[in-house]
Amino acid sequence: NWQKDIFGTTTRIEAYQSIKDKYATRLINIETEKNINNKTSLTAAYKYRNQPLNFNFYLLQSDFKKYNWENSDLSNQEFSTLSLVINHKKFGSIQGEWNLINNFTFFNNITPELDLNRKFSAEVFQLNNRIDYFKARMDQRFDFGKFTLANNIQFQKVNQKGNPQGTIDDPIALNVPKWLIRSTFMLTSSIFNKALFFQSGLTLVYFTDYFADQYNPLIAEFVTQNLTSIGNYPRVDFFFNAKIQSSRVFIKLENVSAPVKHLINIDAPYNYYSSPFVPYRDFSVRFGLIWNFFD
Repeated sequence: NWQKDIFGTTTRIEAYQSIKDKYATRLINIETEKNINNKTSLTAAYKYRNQPLNFNFYLLQSDFKKYNWENSDLSNQEFSTLSLVINHKKFGSIQGEWNLINNFTFFNNITPELDLNRKFSAEVFQLNNRIDYFKARMDQRFDFGKFTLANNIQFQKVNQKGNPQGTIDDPIALNVPKWLIRSTFMLTSSIFNKALFFQSGLTLVYFTDYFADQYNPLIAEFVTQNLTSIGNYPRVDFFFNAKIQSSRVFIKLENVSAPVKHLINIDAPYNYYSSPFVPYRDFSVRFGLIWNFFD
């Protein structure tokens, strides 16, 4: 590791190389940071990673005939990342990131469409083409007296060389939602002569529909699939946190948007999922109490 301040710009360099050739890892990380003024800073970075896969890709043995493989000829995955972050103390931060991925390796769902949710077949697949993954994110927090609005908005786009629709020999490898939004509006205050401090508000979580990876319990891995999409459902949670001397209590009403949705339209579909064929929790209440007897 190396770090140096030159004309108000901080530069950090980190490098790593494994001694052994087999399953070797290489890392190069270069980062520069500059304070433009007392409120704004700029950070630019380049990172290169060449790393082996987890061992499930190389070898798997089980009692199921289709879940036995040995892939000793797989190449390391390569990730090259360029990033730029602009941070402002008042208006938050904006981050852009561009990833170039070579030898991307994944578990590919090869289950026939007629057998979906009845059978589950997967195989190891290493992509020959490059993947370009772009991500832009904005984080901001505004305080209005006792009220706070915190927003996290992220845009993502994936370009895969070759057929954009994917083929049997060149399937779509990396699926991500185009937009992710998380917004929290809360009230922070004290009552009873400041004996009780509390925070209460609503959190909205939303992401556009996409072909999410499906969990395979046999190999304990997520498998890439391109047939079943999830998302496009705004989930709203209500929370209340309080502190009374050495005690803390929280109440959370999860997915309050579900009963509201079905109250408005009794025939509304239950279309909220955490992963394909795995429904997200219905409306639920969580309660917790922490009581410290000694400070």
